[in-house]
Amino acid sequence: YTTEGKKGVSVPKLVLKVSYNVPDLPAAVRKEKNLAVKRVKTFSVSSNGDDIVAWFLDPEFVAAHLDELKSSSPAPGSLLLWNPKGASLFADSVPADLVFDEVLSLKNPAWFLRTLRNLYRRLSLERELAQKDALLQAKEAENSELLQVGIALSAERDNNKLLDYILKQVRHIARADAGTLYLLERDAATGEQKLRFKITQNDSNPRDYSEFVMPLSTKTVSGY
Repeated sequence: YTTEGKKGVSVPKLVLKVSYNVPDLPAAVRKEKNLAVKRVKTFSVSSNGDDIVAWFLDPEFVAAHLDELKSSSPAPGSLLLWNPKGASLFADSVPADLVFDEVLSLKNPAWFLRTLRNLYRRLSLERELAQKDALLQAKEAENSELLQVGIALSAERDNNKLLDYILKQVRHIARADAGTLYLLERDAATGEQKLRFKITQNDSNPRDYSEFVMPLSTKTVSGY
């Protein structure tokens, strides 16, 4: 994860939050690119922007903050546990799905660095999968909404209700705060083109927008 991203692409850091009873990390680890180490006295899951957060905790810290740890719901597999005695200190306390590994020693920096890199890869891949799943669900929802519009086209006989419904659905799909449906008309007597504001919707400024007509010209933004 130390490889820099493509030009213009931001690569998230691994923010490793370390409890105070865990020894100082080896110098080679602290010099690692895209790794930020922060000492913590309490446990709370907070947003670090695009960064990926993991925890390196000692037994005393876990015992003192077990309730917060269970209720805060950190990302699965985001915990490293300091266990220099090699006993199963955490087996009955920390939920197994939260633990990535137990660290017995920091005497071999290369081994610990490999553990951190594997931890980063796991959390990064899981984030990427979650984002892709969210995009897929959003696309399925959009397709379902478009299908409902199609059904309404064939079922609704009141044109005003139909147009109002279509505009609402299109705004929802486009995530638009407001929208207007314009109709281009030509005066039968003069041949002049006019722009009819048929339906207007505005979530931030909801009010009764009456239907009206304006000349099709460069004198107004809409007419232009």
